[in-house]
Amino acid sequence: MITKPTKEQIERIVMNEYKRNLDNIITRLKEVGESCIVHARRSGKYNDITGNLRSSIGYTIIHDGEIVDLIVVEPTTGTKGRGEDGDPNAENLLKQIANEYSSGITLIVVAGMSYAVYIEAKEKDVLTSAEEVAREMLNDLKRDYK
Repeated sequence: MITKPTKEQIERIVMNEYKRNLDNIITRLKEVGESCIVHARRSGKYNDITGNLRSSIGYTIIHDGEIVDLIVVEPTTGTKGRGEDGDPNAENLLKQIANEYSSGITLIVVAGMSYAVYIEAKEKDVLTSAEEVAREMLNDLKRDYK
């Protein structure tokens, strides 16, 4: 005999599937964020004298206004510094930007030093090529969920 599922059973099945898909998407976004960090730190063609700029590269994932993951890397030593200012600057900037996203799932990748934009303006890659890496990976993610 076949029994009809209850409304509660259907809601539980749907919610479990939603959570499973959400967990998968967040896992994939973490992979994108990590890839961006690795790429940006390796490919940056600038003199990181203090080590702060490379040390300020990080990412966060926000889901419905809550930080799910926030990663900043260990400080990188520059030619004249230990990079100790990069980590807190990245963390502060990520938290500040995260406050602007109250719904949906968002991945944010930053270079937390205020002068990063000036380095980019001089056509020296800080995050630009990492953004391209992210776009490619996110396009793959979108294809997987169509």
